[in-house]
Amino acid sequence: MLQVNKIVIGCDHAATGLKAKVIEHLEELGVSVTDVGTYSSDSCNYPLYAHKLCERIQSGEFKLGILICGTGVGMSMAANKHKGIRAACCSDTFSARLTRVHNDANVLCFGERVVGFGLACDMVDEFINAEYEGGKHAKRVDMITYNNPSKYSVRDGHLTCEGFWSLKIDNNHTEYVVVLLVDLGKLHYKEQQYWKCHNIPRSKEMGLSEPAYAQWIEGKFSDGPTVPDLMLRERFVSFNKLWKEKLGWD
Repeated sequence: MLQVNKIVIGCDHAATGLKAKVIEHLEELGVSVTDVGTYSSDSCNYPLYAHKLCERIQSGEFKLGILICGTGVGMSMAANKHKGIRAACCSDTFSARLTRVHNDANVLCFGERVVGFGLACDMVDEFINAEYEGGKHAKRVDMITYNNPSKYSVRDGHLTCEGFWSLKIDNNHTEYVVVLLVDLGKLHYKEQQYWKCHNIPRSKEMGLSEPAYAQWIEGKFSDGPTVPDLMLRERFVSFNKLWKEKLGWD
């Protein structure tokens, strides 16, 4: 059963022929295909097209993508440099299916010089029909995604992920943290969903602290928080310590 009704595809100059055949195959299955290039056999730089495709997945517009080059290796290396992308270079149907089921891969890569048209289409079929199982595999995928807690920091009323995004937070409460919903748009789609999953219903007692209200709403300078400003940072450090004790990795 098809897990997607649309997909994004890209290639370099070494794979325009195979890409055209794969697109035709997908459209015969009823899948809408967006082609980000390249569109000719003129020599080009494959990272540019990997970047174009990954941006479309990161935005949430597409769930899955396909990248093709001479071997598939270069495209997979370039794609995996992008946050939230799990690209797998495959040359057999078993790997193409299992990388979705076990690794939650969202980009399939292969090479025109390695696989023929028939095998390429079979791999694509396995990839788009497979569904991520989660369960015991989720921990391992999370270890790929959240393998560097040191890149997150809390300071000056902001939660920051080094160079990727920064959220304004009201961390003056002991039981919860207030984040402006409009700021969630700065995050990658999957991280937005993660934050929304941990949203809690607002009660009458919940709201912005006085310092945050003065700064965010009234545009006034505030002397400081009503409770220690390091509250969230301290809890974050404590959480990481417990995480490592329980799971054995940072």
